[in-house]
Parts: sequence; structure tokens; C-alpha cells
Amino acid sequence: MRDFLAVQDLTCGYAVPVLEDLNFQIERGALVGIIGPNASGKTTLLKTLCGLLRPQSGQVLLEGRIVHNLRPAARSRQIAVVGQGGRVNFAFSVAEVVMMGRHPYIPRMGSPSSRDREKVEWAMEVTGISHLAHRLVSNLSGGEQQRVFIARALAQEPDLLLLDEPTSFLDIGHQVEILDLVKQLNRRQQIAVVMAIHDLNLAAQYCDRLLLVHENRIFAWGTVDEVITLDNIKKVYGQPVLIERHPVYRCPQVVLLSRLSDVSGRTRQLHIVTGGGMGSDILLNLARSGHRLSTGVLNRGDSDWQTAQDLGLEIVDVPPFSALSPESSRKNLGMMLCSDAVILASIPFGQANLPNLTTLMAAVRRGIPVIVVEQEPIEVRDYTGGVATRMYRELVGSSLAVLQDPGEIMQVLGEIEKRRSADG
Repeated sequence: MRDFLAVQDLTCGYAVPVLEDLNFQIERGALVGIIGPNASGKTTLLKTLCGLLRPQSGQVLLEGRIVHNLRPAARSRQIAVVGQGGRVNFAFSVAEVVMMGRHPYIPRMGSPSSRDREKVEWAMEVTGISHLAHRLVSNLSGGEQQRVFIARALAQEPDLLLLDEPTSFLDIGHQVEILDLVKQLNRRQQIAVVMAIHDLNLAAQYCDRLLLVHENRIFAWGTVDEVITLDNIKKVYGQPVLIERHPVYRCPQVVLLSRLSDVSGRTRQLHIVTGGGMGSDILLNLARSGHRLSTGVLNRGDSDWQTAQDLGLEIVDVPPFSALSPESSRKNLGMMLCSDAVILASIPFGQANLPNLTTLMAAVRRGIPVIVVEQEPIEVRDYTGGVATRMYRELVGSSLAVLQDPGEIMQVLGEIEKRRSADG
């Protein structure tokens, strides 16, 4: 089966190429986001896809036909475009603007037919602006105007809808409103959507696939999880970030970090002993504060392991449901000894992860500060018949601090820094 939209060896631009050697395919009904830094060529690519800009080399195929060889009216019946920051400067009503989308179907010097009027009414209905039909577009809010322009595009009955920064200059409420509308149209009408969008988190939340452009090339192309990675974002945007999971939709989300030093003191190397989701908040909060983190030993696929993966941390891990091996414990101790402090989350203990306590005691004996987080008594978390409780109590007796609230970790770290400054 041939692809709905195929871009083959495409180079596009103006006096000089802006994007070169592009190759990708889009299926019918897909929702694709084009992301990349400012001036990376997102708008240029959209103009080339819709036929406004002729390729310098290569071609764009829509259902097997070269887009740039189609007559303008034929192109407009298949491809609709909503540009960036569109404005109507004349006193047109909403219905008149939406009727402009029927231009490819109305004969020259002809009048709109009953079908044209039906399609306009349908487009206004699905975009929720029927009640605005007789209002002047110039008197509408930004979100309402954007709905009008999308309705005008839908009136063209396109198979492919191209959007250039559809949420620019809109507040967060209107951003969600417009993107929810686009998603609904994509799913219900099976209209393929390609949109240039600068907000990475909205792109990850709404799109099926992403095209990341950088330095005149496709830097990454694939699913949201394949494109929104710590490595990709750092390399393309040159900005320190964290990659977390959306608490509801579980898609990756980019968290920006300041380039300034940590306000609470110098950046520290910290090792977190956790598992079963008991340390995810600790990992996220410490990473947001700019600290360098490592963690282990964790079973692959564990929720804390996934959080550490998303944050790009160094992890000592073992296969799922397996016990800690002597080799993993040695690596774990090595990371602890390279850290300014070690933090033990309030995790349950069974025979499989009991070696963590032995490793922690070895770190304490070598002078590494250990902070214990105890949100539940150890007896509640001991599944070893009391062995873990005895080892844990020995560790607590030698630890730097025992905290019921993980939020106090930063305060304890600050005290460590003060002591070192006084000694030094």
C-alpha cells in the first residue's frame, strides 16, 4: 500500500537551501508535529508540502501524484493550510470567511451552490462557531478567530490539513481548545494533520509522530517517545532539561532547568537507593534542583527505574524479578563511594533486595553520609522475617539523618555543605 504523503529526497528553501535531503512518509489519518528551534525550517517545509514553494530538488507525492504538478484548484481540494497568526483586515462575517474555503469548487464568476452552503454550515458546526456566523471576524477573540480559519480550511474538504503554529499568541485555555479540536477532526474525519509547533510538551501530548528538524536536516523522526528524548533535546536546543512523564497521559514532557547554579549551594553528586516507586518524587525533586544523580540497584521496568531512565541517570540495574547479584552490589557501592551523600528511600525489603542494606553499611564505614527516609516503620516494610529490621536499625544508628518527610532532604544537604565549608 502506497503512503498517503511521501517526501522523497526533498531539498527546499529560497536563495539557499533551508532543508536538505528529507525523506519521510505519512499515513492517511496521521497527526504529525514538526518541531525544531526557531528558524529551523518548519514553515518552509509546510509551504513546500502544500505546493506554495517549489522544491529545489526531490518531490512531494500525495497519493502517488506530485503535488507541485497539480493545478492550484486540484491541490486546494486535497490540501488546506492554516497559516501562522492569520488576520482578516476587512469587515467580513464569519460565514463569509468560511465560504472562502469553497473557492476551489465555485466556478469563476459563479455563485455558491447549495452544496457549498451545506459544507460551510457543516464546517462551522464541527468547529463550534455556528452561533458566530453573522459576527465580524475582526471582533472575535484570538481563539475564536483560529476556529474560523480552521473552519475555512475544513470547507475545502481536504484530505490533508497543514497548520503553522496553530497555538501561537493564544493563552493556555485557547491552546488546549484549538488542539482538542484538531485532534477530534483528525480522529473523526480521518483528516491527516501536519502541524509546525514550537511547544514540545503540547506536541508530545497531541501528536502521533514527530519530525525534529535541525541544522538543515531531519534530526529525528518517529513516535513521540523516540523523538522526545533527553539526548535529542539537549543536542538540538542546547538547553539543560529533564524528561518526565505527564501525570495523566504518560507522554514525555520537557522540564526546563536554569543555567544558573543551584541556589542552595554547589551541585552535588547523590546516589539514591530506592525501588517500587518510593523514590520517584525524590529523584525528580533533586534533579530539578540541578544535582547529579545515580541510582540502584533497580529491577528493569520498575517504576523508579523508568523515572531514572526518563531523567537520563546512571543506573545499576538487574533483570526484572531477579535478586541483586554480587556484581550489581559492587557497582552500587562504587557509585555510593563517588557520591557526596546517599539517600535511602522508604522501600520495602525482601530477600531479593536485602544486599542493599549491606552495601549501605559498607558506604557508611567508609565515611559516606547516608540519609534515611522513613515514611513507614521498618517493621511494616520487612518481608525477611526480621533480618532486614536488624540490619536497618544498625544503619539508622550510623546514618546522618532519619527523615519522615522527603522534602527535608534539601535542608540536610545544606547542613552537609555548611559543615564541609567550616572544616575546609
